[in-house]
Amino acid sequence: MINNIVTLGHPALRQEAARIEAPSPELTDLTTNLFDTLASAAGYGLSANQIGVLRRVAVLVVEQTRVVLINPEITAATGHSHGLEGCLSIPGIWARVHRHAEITVTTDTLEGGRDTHRFSGQLAIVAQHEIDHLLGMLFLARLPLMERDFLLAKYRKLQKRVQR
Repeated sequence: MINNIVTLGHPALRQEAARIEAPSPELTDLTTNLFDTLASAAGYGLSANQIGVLRRVAVLVVEQTRVVLINPEITAATGHSHGLEGCLSIPGIWARVHRHAEITVTTDTLEGGRDTHRFSGQLAIVAQHEIDHLLGMLFLARLPLMERDFLLAKYRKLQKRVQR
């Protein structure tokens, strides 16, 4: 099922998602919906917050790699990256964001176990972006105030054009 992606201003984007306590058929359905919605939007990652569901789950698709993050925790981070990021919930806005170049993430699995992922490059950036979403943080919060204000004004102008 393809869900609508909520955009800037929706309260779910600023709220921390609830921890998932146990695997369930609903969780499996949610991850399938996230992958379907992500594919239809042609993005790299999508959190449950972005479809208005406050559950701590996100999906990533970078090249041929598909990853489900359930209750993800970054347990190690090294290096620095300064790459261009956008967000499906803030269409038309891009900025260079400081991130870690490599991260280790511990996550629950759909089967109820635990797993550890080591990400680098684009996958590390996308994972950090989606984990921020689960914490109620947008990539704009990682920017200097003047740049953030400029991009928010730009976004409002873009939205006015779309509404015409």
